[in-house]
Amino acid sequence: QPMTSQNRRYVIVYNGEVYNAADLSMEMQKIGIYFRGHSDTEVILEGISTWGLEKLIERLIGMFAFAVWDRQEQTLHLVRDRLGIKPLYWGQIGSKFVFASELKAIRNLPNTNLVINRNAVVSLLRHNYILGPLSIYKGIEKVPAGSIISIGKTKTPNVTRYWNVVSLAE
Repeated sequence: QPMTSQNRRYVIVYNGEVYNAADLSMEMQKIGIYFRGHSDTEVILEGISTWGLEKLIERLIGMFAFAVWDRQEQTLHLVRDRLGIKPLYWGQIGSKFVFASELKAIRNLPNTNLVINRNAVVSLLRHNYILGPLSIYKGIEKVPAGSIISIGKTKTPNVTRYWNVVSLAE
């Protein structure tokens, strides 16, 4: 990783497992999409190229967190699975936008002076867990479960919920 789509438009870093990757791969092969390998990472990339990001995510079954850069739109999309099984953090440190699947990756960035988030400490003491979207560091948040955070040229993050359990129950 990172991996680039065959049309070179999308670049992805990915953590997780897509349980229906073989089915999606066969479906794309029937319409003329060919794969270089057998990874679910490539299935995600070619699925985005074929159906678009949101349509693909609706079809994914699994646990995953990924970041995909759209070279054409100059937009970064951070995507987390429906239940938030795989972690994904993001935030602004100075003028830099950062993201990682582990907080220690962000903490270890040069010139990073992270401050403990007092609200997160309260959450930890009250619930024995830090409720999302908080993280232990001020200014760093968890991507909510079942969500996409998109950051484009305006540099303003846009959060889209593609799934939530309340809607499913209703």
